[in-house]
Amino acid sequence: MNQVTTCTQPAVLAPLELDFTPVPAPAITDLELEIAELKKKSLDIEKRNNELKHVLHSIYTTPAQKRALLEELEWKHKISRRRACRLLNLARSTCWYRAACEGRLPPKQSKPIDALSQAAMIVQLKKLSRQIKNGFVPDSESVQEQFATGLHRLRLPVAAKLAGMNLNLAIDIFLAWCERTGK
Repeated sequence: MNQVTTCTQPAVLAPLELDFTPVPAPAITDLELEIAELKKKSLDIEKRNNELKHVLHSIYTTPAQKRALLEELEWKHKISRRRACRLLNLARSTCWYRAACEGRLPPKQSKPIDALSQAAMIVQLKKLSRQIKNGFVPDSESVQEQFATGLHRLRLPVAAKLAGMNLNLAIDIFLAWCERTGK
């Protein structure tokens, strides 16, 4: 078995003719121009937005001031709370949680304490003492006077005198009296 091998020569390749002339740039369409303009406007708006955020942050420094501005944004401009917080660089948790010193309100009463019946007066004094203990009502002269008047009517003159100097001690005496008498 004789095998015949044939040898083939590689084909000769012709040299490539390369064209080095520059390719013309593709024509810019109207849509591409409009996209470029919109990108530029978007960057300008973002820059102005950041500047306004900086100004707002420097003007409204306390959370209470920011909350007031936040409510104005929500109600006047119909912006959602999440978006308004993002605009003001305000954590949404500060919208809900307030410091203990904020939110202190003077006690609301429909009638003066000396015009109430004894049972209603005791209920009112208990409510007022809870509010004071929880920090919702400030320790002011009007509160001390109300407590002193109520304690005088309950025939607790020593506690009434203490109400002017140490309201918390007077409240403790009043609450102990309520427990002892079952009222």
